[in-house]
Amino acid sequence: MTLHYLFVDDNNDPLSSKMLQNFADKHTGQVDIIPAAGSLHPYTCDEATHSWSDALVWKVAGFKDEMIAHAKHYDYDALFLIDSDLLLQPTTLEVLLASEKEIISEIFWTSWTPDTFPVPQVWLKDEYTQFECARNEQISLEEQYLRKYAFYGQLRAPWGI
Repeated sequence: MTLHYLFVDDNNDPLSSKMLQNFADKHTGQVDIIPAAGSLHPYTCDEATHSWSDALVWKVAGFKDEMIAHAKHYDYDALFLIDSDLLLQPTTLEVLLASEKEIISEIFWTSWTPDTFPVPQVWLKDEYTQFECARNEQISLEEQYLRKYAFYGQLRAPWGI
C-alpha cells in the first residue's frame, strides 16, 4: 500500500501548522497541505465540549469536497477521510481495505462531555440527531430515548456478515 497524505491546515495556532509542516518534511513527496482561507466560522471548544454551527459543518464539508476532488484528479484507488483528533488502531486501513467494500466507515465512539458514556459519532440528520423520526413527527422524550438506543444497537451489529 502506498499512502499519500492530504491535509487542510485550518489551524489557529502557528505551532500546530509548524507540526504539520514538520510531518510533510519527514514524508517528502507524500504530503500535500491545503491552506484554509481565513475562516469566518471558527471551531469553538473548551475543556468540556465543543460546538458545531451549520456554517462550520458546511465549511468542513467543503474541505472534504476538495479532498474528494483531489483523489479523483489523481485517480487514487481509495480515499480515507479522518478528523485530526482521532486515534486509530495501527491496522485500521488494512481492515477497511480487506472488507472489499466500495464505501465503508469505522464508527468512532466518544464522550461529548466529561463523565458521560461514549456514544457514536454518527447522525441521522442535522448535527446531533441519533434517532429515526419522520418529517413533522412529534415524539416524546421517552420515545426519542428508545429509538436512539435502538439505533446504537444497529451500529454495534456487523454489516455484510
